[in-house]
Amino acid sequence: MLSEMKAFSPGLLVAFSIVNLFLGVASFAGNALVILTIIFFSELRQITTNIGLASLATVSLFHGTILNSFLFAVGVNTLLDGCPIFRSTRFAVFYLSHTFIFNSLFNLCIVTTERYIAVAFPLRYLTILPKERMVKVVRTAWLASFLVSVPNGIDKPASQTTGKLLWFLTISLTLAFTSYCNIKMFVISRRHKRQVKTQLEAVQQIAVKQQSFRGAGTVFCVLVTVVTCYVPAILVRLGITSTTTPTDKNKLDTVALIQPWTSTFYVMYSALSPFVYFFRCKRLRQYSRKLFTKALRFIRASFL
Repeated sequence: MLSEMKAFSPGLLVAFSIVNLFLGVASFAGNALVILTIIFFSELRQITTNIGLASLATVSLFHGTILNSFLFAVGVNTLLDGCPIFRSTRFAVFYLSHTFIFNSLFNLCIVTTERYIAVAFPLRYLTILPKERMVKVVRTAWLASFLVSVPNGIDKPASQTTGKLLWFLTISLTLAFTSYCNIKMFVISRRHKRQVKTQLEAVQQIAVKQQSFRGAGTVFCVLVTVVTCYVPAILVRLGITSTTTPTDKNKLDTVALIQPWTSTFYVMYSALSPFVYFFRCKRLRQYSRKLFTKALRFIRASFL
């Protein structure tokens, strides 16, 4: 990336560094607010959905903060014409990058599955997926993400090829699985809504079902965010690997100039995801305001 970014003008390098610094701060602040809100209020921790949400926010916090900071450092290093980044640092960041990507995809599958169960099997929801089982599944996803990222941390052609294959298969299967679940949830939700209107069910049951519908919509918004951020980077990288002939040199140079920006776009999911959670979850917004109120009271009490 350093060699590609040396073709950037000083103004473009400054813009690249500022954008990544801003995204890193936004990712840390937004996801930290989600995590702290769920941690500080016990009633939120008792909801199975929020366990998956907290896991997604945690991996997004690490993903955005570490990788945007690294891209910021690369931009500043190139601007100042500094020394190449240490090999160990590059491999550590490369390994963590794939770990966080795998973890985000695994957690997206978990949250989507949880919402699908809530919509498709509302009466058996707590039996199929109690809070304790959700915690175990999330722990397994974190462990699996570190294990499947090992080939990407080994500097050998065979390992790198295996890592790229796992990376491509995981993204493809995740998008296919989550898209299928979202389509099924949309169909089931429409059918349930018609049943609610025709049968005039109790107000409490209507509220529960409407909450399931909104949760399914939140998962769909997260999926759209993932596709928007990940697909451009995948297409650019596929363009680089497929461009091998001398006649494609101009195309290769253009794609190489775009690649650093697609890396930023790739990590931007971590900064956007908290806004999706707060935009869709009214209860989360309410408790976040309570958290701010408590924090202000604590600060005032400390200084007075």
